[in-house]
Amino acid sequence: MNLYFSILKLFGLVVYLGFFSFDCSSQIQQIKTTETEIKQEISSSDLITPQSKDKIRVHHIFEEVYPTSSASSVSIVTEKILKSKSLSSKGGHFLEKTFVILGYGIVLNQQGYILTNSHVIGTYDHLLVKSKSGKFYEAIVIGQDKKIDLAILQVTPDEDIVPVEKLDYYTLQRGEAAIRKYIHAKNQMKKHRDPKVKMKVHHGSSL
Repeated sequence: MNLYFSILKLFGLVVYLGFFSFDCSSQIQQIKTTETEIKQEISSSDLITPQSKDKIRVHHIFEEVYPTSSASSVSIVTEKILKSKSLSSKGGHFLEKTFVILGYGIVLNQQGYILTNSHVIGTYDHLLVKSKSGKFYEAIVIGQDKKIDLAILQVTPDEDIVPVEKLDYYTLQRGEAAIRKYIHAKNQMKKHRDPKVKMKVHHGSSL
């Protein structure tokens, strides 16, 4: 009788081990099948949407925009009168006119409208615009929206006030890459200093 139960136990153990090994092998096979399907999906998606070797990088886009927009980049300036460090013959300090660059803007049209940021003009009453050629213009505030941080200035235009080249509305496609004009143009980054005039730059004030 004991021998009979021993044989049954051994038979049950063999059946259990066989079922366990079969279950493990089936799970492994299922995992391999899933991995194969994933690889096939990835390869098929690569065939549908391949990575373009001619993909334009951001700095290349700026290089394309710069030639057509740099002439339209202007500096937003305010004027301050400060005491000079040098003393006059009477013992007092000389008064020195200082132009402080608040930020930058872009010329929108031939009427002299200029787009800039609202935080750039702040609460300054006297605003000037400096063109790429170095000429200064008196500017008035046409309007501003502090919520979206935009402001419109206007100057009396001449040949140095060059409107930015606009994109054709009807040729634009949905999803087409768009970037802001290169306001901080390379000419603005150079330090043009006059012996009698100081130019101070407030960093971070750009459109």
